[in-house]
Amino acid sequence: MKFIFKNLYNKKLLQLSFIIFAIFILLSIVLNPSKGDFKYYLTDMVKSEIIKNGGTIDNANLIIGLANLLIDADKTFIQRNNYYIFSSYKINLSIIRGFGYSIDDVHAVGFFKNFVIIDNTE
Repeated sequence: MKFIFKNLYNKKLLQLSFIIFAIFILLSIVLNPSKGDFKYYLTDMVKSEIIKNGGTIDNANLIIGLANLLIDADKTFIQRNNYYIFSSYKINLSIIRGFGYSIDDVHAVGFFKNFVIIDNTE
């Protein structure tokens, strides 16, 4: 019986697995994006979309400037939940709904300095 468990339990493999897991966790903590990183990601994404849809760089810069003013004026516009190894973000679009548009809040997850927009429509 001892022989069977000795083959199943490989101490070096277990140690290596633990080290790799610890490095993964440490890197994810260090590379967890901040709220400022997310703001930069959003402005860059919006600018790219404006240019892709035929807008000029000057128009894109003007819209980005106005968006940055809005984001800086309303501290609840971007809400961040920090879970240390990743962060979740919610863009509160209630100000746009106030103008009569039907738009849902945008949710995103950030990890390893990257972001994924979560589509919550069904």
